[in-house]
Amino acid sequence: MRYLFVIFFSLILFAIGNSQNKSYPFYQLYQLDSIGQSNSIGRHFGSLYFSFLQLVEKELESADTATQRLLRHFETIFAQFYIDACIAYDRHEQIALPAWRAYFSDTTLHFFQYYLLGANAHLNGGLAEAIAGSYTAAEWIQLKKKYVLFNKCLNETF
Repeated sequence: MRYLFVIFFSLILFAIGNSQNKSYPFYQLYQLDSIGQSNSIGRHFGSLYFSFLQLVEKELESADTATQRLLRHFETIFAQFYIDACIAYDRHEQIALPAWRAYFSDTTLHFFQYYLLGANAHLNGGLAEAIAGSYTAAEWIQLKKKYVLFNKCLNETF
């Protein structure tokens, strides 16, 4: 019994130490990492989205502070649409954005089908709203040229 306790305690310490070693530039990135490692059907797109945002973060390392701040602000808003859909699904509540309802309506699909449903819901169901909610008109004019960064990361992800 003592041996089992030592193993259990060691695993807990390892898990705590492992989770503390990760740092996330914004909270939604942490949430996406958690969703991607869960057993929910949200894990499929969550894992893909987390990998994509890791590429974005790598690209942002060389960006100026204002660009980093504005793009991360957009990502927090945009990611929250998906995170909210995952939370609603897990709580057996109505998913607010209709675009995400198709993703969560069938639990028998293959992972690549969830990738496609998730990409469709994410890009067609919330992109314009996220952009409009993230920037003033002046900020958007200044920043929209930098969105090529997202296309570069999308090409690497898919």
